Amino acid sequence: MVLNAARWLNLTDQADFDARFNKFLTTLSSLKLFEDTLPNKVYNAANAQMVDYGNNPLERGIGWSALDVGPILAAFDVIRTCHPQYNDWLKGIVAKWQVARSLF
Repeated sequence: MVLNAARWLNLTDQADFDARFNKFLTTLSSLKLFEDTLPNKVYNAANAQMVDYGNNPLERGIGWSALDVGPILAAFDVIRTCHPQYNDWLKGIVAKWQVARSLF
């Protein structure tokens, strides 16, 4: 959302936005999900491995949070509206997630 705001405030140009956002989506697309359902609560920012709150690697992860899933889905909707060229990529990412699990 910060990157989107920077773009709309002309603090960055479209080429820079695309380069940064493509890197973000590439990483997000490759994240290992907690129990193959949803993103883990915590990942190492340097290597995208699941970790605990102390940044210690964990094979299984620590879980997911509906409080995290909701805002990222809302952010994806804003991005799809402002940058429709990312619609299919974002849909592909979310299609791998079991979003319904976060509703109960």
